[in-house]
Amino acid sequence: MPQSFATESYCAVETFQFVNRDGKRQPGRYRVVPVAGERHVQSSEAPILPRSYLFDELRRRLQSNPVQFRLMVQLAADADPIEDPTRLWPEDRQQKELGILTITKPSADSSSVERGLGFDPARLTDGIEPGDPLIKVRFAVYAISIRRRGA
Repeated sequence: MPQSFATESYCAVETFQFVNRDGKRQPGRYRVVPVAGERHVQSSEAPILPRSYLFDELRRRLQSNPVQFRLMVQLAADADPIEDPTRLWPEDRQQKELGILTITKPSADSSSVERGLGFDPARLTDGIEPGDPLIKVRFAVYAISIRRRGA
């Protein structure tokens, strides 16, 4: 279990095609890596932690420091399965840093904002295309989830 949301890595299972100006394509998967490093609680500590410990810890942390993550892309090798999100790629695959994500404070009305958020993995910027056929289908499923939040 993570010690904090700020000390956990997050990995996408979907593959995207990164396309440069010359049309060269490179499959990759996003990774979000904590600048503070990964830290986990001991398994003996887990049963005594309150259910909201991750949210409580993040609020306290943000009162004194921003939380930062490196936005990375793990690049596929020729033999890596790019259309099967259930198959992991080896950890030794090359990774490129795309930038730093900085979180400075929680939203004033976080629970209200959360209900209104929607995730669309198919909404992509120029130069990034779906590499996994399920990406286009997921939006419809996520849209149903968003509508049901208000019910």
